[in-house]
Amino acid sequence: MKAKGDAIATIGGDCIANPFWLKELRKTLKDHDIAAGKTINIGYHAFQELDRIELYHRGMDISYPSGNMAWKRKVLDDVVGFDPWFVTAEDIDMNYRAVSLGYGLGYNEDAIVYHRMKESFIKFFKQAFWNGWGRKQLTMKHGPLWSSYKPQRLIETSKSLWALARLLFAVLGYLVCKFYEISPYQPPAGKKARRFRLVFPGR
Repeated sequence: MKAKGDAIATIGGDCIANPFWLKELRKTLKDHDIAAGKTINIGYHAFQELDRIELYHRGMDISYPSGNMAWKRKVLDDVVGFDPWFVTAEDIDMNYRAVSLGYGLGYNEDAIVYHRMKESFIKFFKQAFWNGWGRKQLTMKHGPLWSSYKPQRLIETSKSLWALARLLFAVLGYLVCKFYEISPYQPPAGKKARRFRLVFPGR
């Protein structure tokens, strides 16, 4: 890693940071190993009101996007950074591995970043599809994670028409990944993944 310093912050190319963003992340890193800030969506109003679908591990929300986060350098050294196998959800995977090693994650709502949402319906639904793909990759690497979701939040985040459409495209991406993605990882001990095969008549 060529970056210098005791901590590394990341922000998305489609994000705008509040002037006090880094200052607030530094505050959080005084008490935690990983800092996540508040991301405010901007753009088409139907999209900007959509919430994340949280994923919990050891009592911590690990689904904060890397477009508004900071890690102490020792954390990144121990987890060896992002996994290039992931199409999306590489930030969730890295947070999962960090928390598994005992590192703590803190949230600071004053570390604000404004995120530009996709400007077209096609791009929005493509993003939802690949997000679903990434969530499936997480289970292929770490084993079943359904117990890490809160069913009530799944319902709460799917009340609007656009939220429901996003969920449907995400589920589609999840299922396509299930059948077509080849994982380079062995299922974790005690969490053996079931294999499915498409069988066509006459073959």
